[in-house]
Amino acid sequence: MNTVILPKDTKFNIDTVEFSINNALVNKERLTDTYSQVTTNDGEILARKTNRTLINGSENRHKLNIRYGIDTSTLFVAGSLFGFLGAQNVYTSSDLKEVCNAVLRKLRHKIELRPIDENIKLEWDSGKIHLDRVDIAVNFRFSSKSVVLEVLKQLGRQLAEKGATMRRVSTSVYWSPQHGKRYEICAYAKGQQMNRKNSKDESTKCAGYNKLIDDCSNILRIEICLRRSELNKLNLATVSQWKNDTAHDVFIRYFSRLNILNVLSGNLMKSELDKLPKNLRIPFSLLKRGDDLKALYAVRTISNYRTKFKKLGIDIRTPWRAKKALPLLTMLKNPRRIASPPNWLKMPDLNARKNKH
Repeated sequence: MNTVILPKDTKFNIDTVEFSINNALVNKERLTDTYSQVTTNDGEILARKTNRTLINGSENRHKLNIRYGIDTSTLFVAGSLFGFLGAQNVYTSSDLKEVCNAVLRKLRHKIELRPIDENIKLEWDSGKIHLDRVDIAVNFRFSSKSVVLEVLKQLGRQLAEKGATMRRVSTSVYWSPQHGKRYEICAYAKGQQMNRKNSKDESTKCAGYNKLIDDCSNILRIEICLRRSELNKLNLATVSQWKNDTAHDVFIRYFSRLNILNVLSGNLMKSELDKLPKNLRIPFSLLKRGDDLKALYAVRTISNYRTKFKKLGIDIRTPWRAKKALPLLTMLKNPRRIASPPNWLKMPDLNARKNKH
C-alpha cells in the first residue's frame, strides 16, 4: 500500500516532556513560596504542591516549569528538555533517558536537587522517572515558506475528512482523536512559530537565534504528543522503558495514522486515466468533474472505490478542487525532504558533567 515511509537516517526529535521523580530533596528557597493543596471535605490537608517556578535554561531560553510535592518529596518537571539544555528545540535528541538525566544534573545547580540517598540516585540514573507527556517531532524541509503554508492548508483539509477533532490555529494544524485526551498530532510551520516567540521573548534576540529562525523558514514540523494514558497503554510511562529505537517506532506508529495521500484536483488528463485500471476510470472521471459519488453509487460501492484508490495513493474522501493540489504523499516520501541540522549549529554535550558529580 502507498504510504509515507521515512528514510532510515531520519532524525526523531524529543521536544516537550513532563516527568516526575520521587524521593527528591530541593532548596525550597529556590522555588516559589506559594502552593496549592488538596483537602478533604472536613478541611484535612491531603497533599501540598508548590505553584510553578520557572527555571531559566541555557542562554535564558526554554524555561522549565518546576513544581514540588511538599509532603511527598516529588519533583515535577515540564518543558522542552533539550531546549533547556541547548537553547534550541529544533534539532534535539531521540535518547529520552540521556536527556532527562542531563536535565536532572543541571537542576542540581539550579535548585540544589539531590536524592534522599545514593540508592535513589541510582534509580534515577537507571530511568526510574515517571512520564506524563512526551512529544516527538520530525522536521520536513520544503522549497519555500509559501510551500510549507500550502502543505498545511491542504493537510488540514484532508484531516477534516477523517472524522476526528481537527482545528487550525494560525500556521498550525491539530488532529486530535478523542479530543486529544490520549494523544494529538500537530503539524506547523516551525519558522513562523519561532518568529512569534521571538517577538515576545527578549532573550531570543541574538544573531545566532535569528540565523536558526532563517534556517527553519521552510520547515514543516510534524509532532506527536503522547499523554499519560497513552504512555501507560504503550508501556512507556517510565523512562527506563524507552530504548534506542523507541522514539522512531512511536513516531512511525502514530504518523501512519494520518494516512497522508494525494488528492484529486485540476483538469482531467488522459495520461492520468491511462495509468488507472479500467474499472476505476469512470469514478475517477466523475470525481475530477467535482461530482458527488454518493448521489450515483451505493455506500458499499463507494467504500470499495475508496479502498482501491487508497492502494494507489489517492484519497477520494477529500473533495476535488479546480486549483491544482500538492501531491503530499509523493512529496513526503522523498528522502531528501528530511531536514538535517546546519553544520554551524552547536549541539550541547549531554554527558558533559556526568562524571563530575
